[in-house]
Amino acid sequence: MHLNKILQILVGTALFSFALQYLVIPYQLFEGGATGITLIVYYLLKIPVWLTNILINAPLLYLGRKAFGNSFLIYSIIGSLSVSGWLLLFEKIPLSIQVSNDLLIVSVLTGILFGLGLGLVFRAGGTTGGSDIVARLLENRTPLSLGQLMFALDFSVLALELIVFQNLRLITYTLLFVFITSRVIDLITEGGYAGRGFIIVSKESKQIAQAISSELNRGVTVLQGQGYYSQEPIDVLYCVVSRSEIQEMKALIHRLDPRAFTTITEAHEIIGEGFLETFQPEPKHETAR
Repeated sequence: MHLNKILQILVGTALFSFALQYLVIPYQLFEGGATGITLIVYYLLKIPVWLTNILINAPLLYLGRKAFGNSFLIYSIIGSLSVSGWLLLFEKIPLSIQVSNDLLIVSVLTGILFGLGLGLVFRAGGTTGGSDIVARLLENRTPLSLGQLMFALDFSVLALELIVFQNLRLITYTLLFVFITSRVIDLITEGGYAGRGFIIVSKESKQIAQAISSELNRGVTVLQGQGYYSQEPIDVLYCVVSRSEIQEMKALIHRLDPRAFTTITEAHEIIGEGFLETFQPEPKHETAR
């Protein structure tokens, strides 16, 4: 175990629990996933959220151990227990956040705090239990990102809450902050530097590659392709640029070859020369027996 990861999980769960205790519950909002189920139980039966959280997470953590091993189990136990611990602590500290009953502001603040908190926990290799574990179980089995999976699971529980409480207004605001949460999670877990990948097929590939290198100061990879119909060889360019350079890149390509075939793809995280430093894996440590 690493102390900095444990601290990161504790900070993340504190942000998550703070928003849950002082923003979600006072304004009778809902949530998705396992947390949403704890809120349903709380609103109907007044059973404390921190207690229901522990009861729900016990079997899910067991499944997580089978899928991810002891390291995942330890960090997830820390995450789920710290959520319950923070919630229990915050229950003892009365705090009223006045936002003039503006649920839009409440939803935006909740989404940001939830996203930051969960993003920190995920980046440290842990979870807060519940649907976090389910999302990680599915992450490598679907093309969806972690944030997108969380959104799908949350939406399913929100549908149940709509059936039980029949309050479309509050569900809509909840759906807003759930969406914001998913986007912030992706930003935190996938890295702060994202951009676009350009795949360019053009007869003017040499001129375009030279212009990208000299004007944008970006590297270009030349791939060898072949036209299916013409059976003629052709150079295919691949280049990744930052978000601020997208329009300049498009203008450059159009200027040199208006007929160039260009595909623009999402690059969630960019690592390497000219962007972020190359990722260095942490040394493995033997598990104490």
